[in-house]
Amino acid sequence: MAPGKKILVVEDDYMSALLLKENLGLWGFQICGHASFADEAVSLAESARPDIVLIDAKLRGELRGPWAAKEILARFDIPVIIMSGYPESEIRKHPGLERAAFMDKSMEMEKLKDMIDSITGGNPATPGS
Repeated sequence: MAPGKKILVVEDDYMSALLLKENLGLWGFQICGHASFADEAVSLAESARPDIVLIDAKLRGELRGPWAAKEILARFDIPVIIMSGYPESEIRKHPGLERAAFMDKSMEMEKLKDMIDSITGGNPATPGS
């Protein structure tokens, strides 16, 4: 089996991160990193160059998920899915997130898989592998 597309998980809740990583692995994706803080997410996106970033909107620390998503989109042009329990309209108030996808943080795994498939072309394998 070809190595899966690389996904960076940015989630500060341990159980949510564990559930995400477990399901992504079962679906054939490669977890290239896990961050709990926004600035850590940007650094990992720069070094790991994931194919997609899943990021929680409300992270610990001074900087939040929308800031990290905006930085990752602007600096590295990596697709981002922002996960939040807040309404999408609240998250969209932050400038620079027009290209980010949004998912309610109810953690409906099939919905998440469908969203990732639509961004990655429906195949967890890296092109050319």
